[in-house]
Parts: sequence; structure tokens; C-alpha cells
Amino acid sequence: MLRAGRSQNQAPSWTWSQEYPWNVMQFRAVDANKNIVLPDYVLARLYQKIGNAAPTIFPPSELSLFGVDQVAKCSWFVVPQPAVANSDQITVQHAITIGEGTHGMNGTGTAFQVTLHYYDTITPVTSKVIELGRLALDPISDYLPLDAAVNFAEDPFQIAPAPGAGFLITSRSNKMRVTGTGFGPGMTTDFSHSPVSVHIDFKVAEDQEDITLFLKHWKTSPAGSMLTIVVNGDQSRTIIKHVDSPEGDGVDKNITAITLRNRDYLSSDYCDLVGMGLNSVDITVQPTGTGCTYQLRAIAIA
Repeated sequence: MLRAGRSQNQAPSWTWSQEYPWNVMQFRAVDANKNIVLPDYVLARLYQKIGNAAPTIFPPSELSLFGVDQVAKCSWFVVPQPAVANSDQITVQHAITIGEGTHGMNGTGTAFQVTLHYYDTITPVTSKVIELGRLALDPISDYLPLDAAVNFAEDPFQIAPAPGAGFLITSRSNKMRVTGTGFGPGMTTDFSHSPVSVHIDFKVAEDQEDITLFLKHWKTSPAGSMLTIVVNGDQSRTIIKHVDSPEGDGVDKNITAITLRNRDYLSSDYCDLVGMGLNSVDITVQPTGTGCTYQLRAIAIA
């Protein structure tokens, strides 16, 4: 179990060792010369001596010469802190120590010896930052078209929006995760804290159904706003939308629909911007005039 506040103390160890012809984990005791002390039945696998003839040193085993592929699997139960920025991010680091066993005659050729040398200066392997909230999302489904939706006025925030800080909210179905900056209470902004941006994460488990992103929003000032929308980081297919209507102008003017996938080849909206697995949409909001204010009420993917 990995608990917040004690995560630095979580350092389990795994050990893999070769058992034949010499079990390194079982036989590691050394003599006064720092040579490994092995029982006779193990030594018989490493060399042979007949009479006064020079000993015959057996070569490394086939396992030692060609190696082996190793696959390990473990499970972690993570108990995060109450939601704060980046509280669901973890990084895994692997510190590697390799022990190499050798056997043969000593430097003077008068005695057989077995030694074990450790290489502990290998650079640790560090994973990329793992965002647990994104990995835990469930795929959106075509038979429940509105299950990937958040209403900022009703759904609970994990991290509530505040001027100069980020926010975090996940749909009740756990099928969409929304983060961003630049917004205050009520998901409103006067653009005094930049950037004003929204990042949406969701997963797709099929490649046939049409997918559309819906934004319910409006301007709260005479001046409007411009939205720059990038799907899965593809800047070459940037989408620009304008918000020029106040609240109450109706569905056609208060809801913006962005087609993410339309498989109808005859449609002018034909496109496929999403892929299997995790997808993202980045939205940057900019004022188009002085004194501009903007409010985002809901987001849905259907």
C-alpha cells in the first residue's frame, strides 16, 4: 500500500538469481580471501580434478552464456491525499544492482576460486510521470451517449476553480476528466489570470461510432471570446470557434458542437481525430475585445 506522505519510504526489493550451477542467493559466504565458500557438490559442477593433473574448468552454463528473459508483475494500492494539484501523479524508479559470479584458477594458478562481484553504479531507471486519474478512466460507450459529461454548476469538483489556480473534475461515470486554469468560481473568467485553458481526457474503445464534443458556454460581457481547440496534440488540425452569444440565446447559440469523428464519407464534417485508447482535447480561450468575460457551464462527449 502506497500512502501519501510516506511515498518516499516505499522501496520494495525484488531479487532474481541463477540457481544452477551455483545458487548465488544460497551460497554467498566468503572466506578470509573473500572467495565464495561452496559445498563439494556445487564445486563438482564448476571444475574437475583428477589426481595430480591440472583441473579442468567447466565453462559457464548455457543460461549464463545466453541469458533469460524476465517478466515481473506487481500491484500497488494507492491511497492519495485529498485532491490537490498533481496529487494523483506518481513516478516509479528502479535502482538496479547486478551481481556477477565467476569461477576459475587464482592468479598464481595454484587454487580454484569462486568470486562474486556487484555492479551497483548502474543509472536508476525512472518512469515518466504516471497520472493515475487518466489511467483510471473508463471508455465512453455508444449506448449511453451522455455518460461522459460534467455540469460545472451541479457536479462536484475534486479541485474547485479559483483565480490563479487549476481545477479538476471527473464525470460521475468516470468517463471524462477535465482540468484547466484561469477560471474562478462558477467556471467564469475575466482573463485576468492567464492562460485560460481546459484540458479534457477520455477513452475510446471502438473505432466506428461517431463522436462529438459539446460545450455549453456563453459570454457575460459585450465582447466575445475565441476558442482554439487541439485534439490529441495535432496542431495541424486546429479548430477555431467563437462565442458571441449571451446566456439564454438558446441551444443553437449557447452550445458549440465539435465533431471528433464522423465516418460518413459524404458529410462535410467527415473526420476522425480520435484514436483507440486515451484521447485528449486542449481548449484555449482568448478574449476578442476589452472587458471580455466568459462562462463555461457544461461539457459532454457523445
